[in-house]
Amino acid sequence: MSWRSIRGHDELVVAFREVVGRGRLGHAYLFVGPSGIGKRTFAVELARSLLCERESFSISFSGGKGQGEGACGECPACIQVDARTHPDFQLLGLPGDRHEFPIEEMQKLVSHLALKPARGRHRVAVVDDAESLSTEAANCFLKTLEEPPPDSLLILIAVSAERLLPTIRSRCQIIRFNALAPTVLADLILAEGLAEHPDAARRLAEASRGSLETARWLARPEVQSLQRQMDDLLRTRPVNPVALGQLLGRFCEEGVKESAAKRERARVALALLADLLHKRLAFAVSHEADSPPQVARTPAAEIECLADALDQVLVAEQQIDRWLQVPLVLEACADAVAQNLN
Repeated sequence: MSWRSIRGHDELVVAFREVVGRGRLGHAYLFVGPSGIGKRTFAVELARSLLCERESFSISFSGGKGQGEGACGECPACIQVDARTHPDFQLLGLPGDRHEFPIEEMQKLVSHLALKPARGRHRVAVVDDAESLSTEAANCFLKTLEEPPPDSLLILIAVSAERLLPTIRSRCQIIRFNALAPTVLADLILAEGLAEHPDAARRLAEASRGSLETARWLARPEVQSLQRQMDDLLRTRPVNPVALGQLLGRFCEEGVKESAAKRERARVALALLADLLHKRLAFAVSHEADSPPQVARTPAAEIECLADALDQVLVAEQQIDRWLQVPLVLEACADAVAQNLN
């Protein structure tokens, strides 16, 4: 990998290459943006560029100049970063069986950062899923953010900065990542073999909200089956809230035991439901003069009901992120959607 491998974030690549090359890199960054768009990949590449051992690459945090072109990808340090075995590189995320970042893991990270670099000039710590930091874990990390060890780089990754404590946000430089452009995402979809033809890749990219992670989900046969079944339920009036709730619940429970995995599947299911409702809303708006024969209401009323149903799905997505019980959220969402559509 190298900076050339980062797709869809050209402006950020240029900016970070410049600050790295000038030796003006900050000590703490908060990368925020939608899931599945490359924030963690970017953070790891930045870490590799700091830890790379090739002779021509030498930078510091307080002046001094390096070339800033990125890691070589071949030296022992680069190989160890890729393997997650470099002694000066830590990449942490939310354990699959936990809904909050364990305080014990944060304490280990803080202690590790306090040590001198083992083989290079820097220590780099990347904390993914930073919005899952409990108040206790965040406070444990706060002192390190306030007084970071020399030549250390701290990177937090989150979907939204607003989900972190203000004391954490205020001590980081916030870097906002945008969703991937459809053309970039379509190329990545083809490269990963998620679609066989450019037209199919384009359609998948358009449905994925600029997220490669979402595209990977949508390419799964069980997700495509869920989408078809959900579409059939929404086409039938009155919509059966029990059947819709059971469909969502089965998908979230299927083959998984950990709560984090169930929540991830719930997010996928709700995203599919939101996409189907959004398409119906867009159709209703563009064909407002033509009321569907199975709908016993005016076109304007149909548009309002679809919009209200979509709002309920968005509320359910927020509730999933706030760690409310998945079955209750999905049941309530299915009932609210059906009430608005019927």
